Amino acid sequence: MAARALGLAGRALLRPLSSPGAQRLLSTDKGPLQELANAGDPMSRLIMQARNQTDGGFPRHFAENGFTAGGGRMGGNGFTASDGRMGGNGFTASDGRMGGNGFTASDGRMGGNGFTVGDGRMGGIGFTAGDSRMGGIGFTPGGARMGGNGFTAGGGRSGRFNMEMLRPAGAPRVKRDVLHVTLKGKKTFVTVTDVKGNRKAGASAGCLEDRKGRSRLARYAGEATGEHMGRVASKIGLKSVIVKVKGYSFFRKKKKVIMGFADGFRGERVRTPSPIMHVHDVTQLAHNGCRLPKKVRK
Repeated sequence: MAARALGLAGRALLRPLSSPGAQRLLSTDKGPLQELANAGDPMSRLIMQARNQTDGGFPRHFAENGFTAGGGRMGGNGFTASDGRMGGNGFTASDGRMGGNGFTASDGRMGGNGFTVGDGRMGGIGFTAGDSRMGGIGFTPGGARMGGNGFTAGGGRSGRFNMEMLRPAGAPRVKRDVLHVTLKGKKTFVTVTDVKGNRKAGASAGCLEDRKGRSRLARYAGEATGEHMGRVASKIGLKSVIVKVKGYSFFRKKKKVIMGFADGFRGERVRTPSPIMHVHDVTQLAHNGCRLPKKVRK
């Protein structure tokens, strides 16, 4: 009740000065109010208490220039209409919401210029469509997922790098084949297959015409086999191969087979690039075998 009485007293004080009641309340003479307070009038007692707390005066409120109309609220020029709400120029309409110029429509949502539509969602220019999801320009279609430019596909995950982006438009896709090089003691086997393991061509040191009846222990045997398979691969139209080497010999012998394949593929065309993409040594590492744990003596 006391708070309500104070509110009524404040409203009474904000009436125009032409009002007789306002002139009576705003009068600096304490005589009539003192008499009413002594007589037991509760309203007069509250006014006297407020006047004593403010050293005999009330804070001046602005009305003519519209900075404040009442209770710190602005009006006239439209900066604020009530309880800190702006109006007139459309900066804010109510409870901090903007309007008129389209910066915000309600509860911080933007509109008009399309920057945001609702609860921070953007629209119009397509920067965001909803809950921070982008669209229109293809930066992100939803949930911070990117699309259109191929940077990310979903959920902020970048994914594997797409090699198709480096391939020129209209260029045919090159299929890779596999070159298997197997070295077993005195023998050398070179085979070309596709990625599924289907055999396309193969050769060994024993099938060469210039090596028949000769020793296959020479280092030239593996190199000649690789060169022969390089010429065969060039004839069947191979573009790129992945080399898988298997054998327990030194790598310099494996290297001679691989370099022989590249030389045979190029032939006399020195500037032709090598078809070898990369080399894998798939030789299984030797170990002492799988055994049961030793029994402990008791």
